[in-house]
Formats: sequence, C-alpha cells, structure tokens
Amino acid sequence: MFLGKYLKEIEDDISKIKPKDVYENSYQGRYDYWRDYLFNIISKLFKWDGLPATIPERQLELILGVMGQCCIGIHKDGSLIGMRGTYSTPKYYEEEYTKFCASSPDFSKVFTIDEDCVIIRNNAYDMPYIEHIENYASILAHIDVTITFTLIQARDNGGVPTAKTERQKQSMLDYQCKIFNGYLGVVSDIGDIGVSYEGTNRGNYQHIESLIVARERILRDFKTEMGIKSVFDKTSIAISPEIDGNDTMLQYNLDLMLSERKKGAEKVNKMFGTNISVEINPKLDEEKKDEVENERRELSDSTDTAERDELQQHKDDSE
Repeated sequence: MFLGKYLKEIEDDISKIKPKDVYENSYQGRYDYWRDYLFNIISKLFKWDGLPATIPERQLELILGVMGQCCIGIHKDGSLIGMRGTYSTPKYYEEEYTKFCASSPDFSKVFTIDEDCVIIRNNAYDMPYIEHIENYASILAHIDVTITFTLIQARDNGGVPTAKTERQKQSMLDYQCKIFNGYLGVVSDIGDIGVSYEGTNRGNYQHIESLIVARERILRDFKTEMGIKSVFDKTSIAISPEIDGNDTMLQYNLDLMLSERKKGAEKVNKMFGTNISVEINPKLDEEKKDEVENERRELSDSTDTAERDELQQHKDDSE
C-alpha cells in the first residue's frame, strides 16, 4: 500500500506515456534488462576461494566475461589486483603473446606474461561470453516488445490510424496513450472524419502463448549452452531418459571454462604465494537435482493423467 501511494505521488499525467514506460517497453529497455539478467545468471557458475580482498570474485568474473581474460598483477600500491587489457608482442603463433598491456582505473603497466603477471582465461581461446549474452538478449528483447504490443493491440484491434490534420493526430495520440496505460480512452475531435484505419486484416497477429513458449525455449537454450541445467520443455512429450539427455554437454561446457580458471589459479598461487582455488558452484548441482526431480514428478503426473483420461474415454465409449 505504501509503495503504491508513493509511486502515485511521483507519477506524471496518466493520460501520457511516461518516459519510464516508454523505455521499459522499448527494444532498448528490454535489451538492457535481458543483458543484465543473463549476465547475472552466468555470475553464479563458479565459486572462488582464497581470493585476496583486492580481487573481488564479482570483478574477476566480470572481467573474464567481458574481456575473455583477466591479468593478475601487482598494483602500484603493492596490492594484487585483476586488470583488463590487451595482448602485445607476438610470439611464435598468432594469438600467442609475451606481453600484456594491463590497466585499472588508476594504474596501467605493460607486464611480461608468466614473469610478473598471470593471465586467467575465460576459456582456451579467450572468448568472452558477453557477445553470447548480447545475442540472446537481442532475441529476447524482440520477443518481449512483440508481446507488449500484441497485448496493447488486443485492447483496440482496429488497425493503424491515419490522420489528415495535426489536431486529429494529437487527438489519436492522446487516445493511444490512455490505451497503453490501461485507461479508457475517447477521441476528443476527429474533425471532418479525417481519421481512417489501415491494415486491419494484415494477417500478422501474434499468439501470446506461442511467444511466451518461444521465450522460454530461448532461455533454456542459453542456459544449456552455458552449462546450466534448465527446466524441461513442458510443451513437448518426453520420457525420463530425455530429462538427463543434455547433461553431458552441460558438463563439457562448464569443464572447458573451469579448466582455464584452475590453470590460472595455480599459476597465481605459484607466482604470488596465494592459496586461490575455484570450482563449479555446488549450488548448481543442487538446483539441477531439484529441477530433475520436479521434471520427473511432473512427467509422472502427466502420464498418470493421460492414463486416467484414456481409461475414462474407454468407459465412455463402452457406455
């Protein structure tokens, strides 16, 4: 109650679409939301122990995710820190270097790799997963925008209005703003019947249910590619073995990233005398077991329901 009253006091005219609503329902707004949401999912993949206070786990994983590698070296104040940067001075092959130009907000230095710094890699080829996240965020944002506008258009499915005069245009804009905000709207003045509607039978109506299912499947695919067990697709028919069918790929994807993190941690420990370790977050395994159990339970329930329906159908037919 308090929150609703507070928000009501700071709202603008309800007859207008507020900038916050415009942003949140726009492609850019939904893209920003999904990019942050997906990155937050990835942030729980690994659990680090023994990191010095000057290398927060959150910052380390952020640099690995955005840059593909993180340079661990000594700051000018003597602290061990993680830094972004670029490789320099090629060695024998492409993508192999001897130097790393590292930087932090208040410090930069050209380090010699494996002499006065260690490079921890996100994976064997230094590929960041931010591009992967942005690709999925873009797809999910487009789906969200389509869902939003499909819901809005369902309130007044009359086609695209066209106006002959500026006054008619403004009247229709005010009307549509009220519809967007969920209020009843009335056109104040359309003049000499100058407003017409075009494209009422374009045949491009999107079904809300299919859009939601598509969004769920894309989220599941993203989690699978990143090594996270996701809820099984309830819209398809499955048998129990299929529930565990993608576990091998899940483990493989995680192991690729975990292997490079462990190699980097071992080098840091040897060079700087730390005791850093990293593992797959145990909570992921717990969540996977819970979801698998729930999926099997739902599968069993759906099977029982199907059997009951079949028996009932036989009974009805015999009567």
